[in-house]
Amino acid sequence: MEKIINALGTEITVALIALFGVLFTAVVGLIGVLVGQWLEGRRHRRDVAVKMIDVALGILAGDVRKDDELRKWAVDLLAYYSKQVGKPLDDKAQDVLAKSRFPIMYAPTKGVVHGSSSMKAEGTNTTS
Repeated sequence: MEKIINALGTEITVALIALFGVLFTAVVGLIGVLVGQWLEGRRHRRDVAVKMIDVALGILAGDVRKDDELRKWAVDLLAYYSKQVGKPLDDKAQDVLAKSRFPIMYAPTKGVVHGSSSMKAEGTNTTS
């Protein structure tokens, strides 16, 4: 009888170890998926912010007209998304942008790759 109890105890121990191994693997896999999704969402939000900043700068590079609601919207857009990427636009800069043309030549980004953008103008040759 004692041999049977010892044999069953060993089988139950092995089964429990296997069960804990499966559960641990599932939990680690789930954590990996969740972290991956969080990182991908963060990267996507940054890419959207960069593209929206491009839209705003494209509008602000145009001529200034009286009561230009589109220009005011572009300044608000730039202020919002610049804050999202960690470089907030202060009130003075917002006021200057709303009342005057964007102070530098601006070429929209060609594309966003992995959270960064290329400030090359369309058609610019990047090979040497």
